[in-house]
Amino acid sequence: MGPFEEIEDFFVLLDAAQRYALWPCFAESPGGAQVVFGPASRSACTEYLAIAAAGAAS
Repeated sequence: MGPFEEIEDFFVLLDAAQRYALWPCFAESPGGAQVVFGPASRSACTEYLAIAAAGAAS
């Protein structure tokens, strides 16, 4: 099991370079990143990331 497997709440962050990241709620987000989704479950955040990636590919 990975270190983030037992964490329940996550954010989706977007940085200045327009890159997304799945981020645990307990951790301070990196400077320059903004929360674009969450807090939510890991599965809800990964679903958001899939939709965002599909939109970026269009």
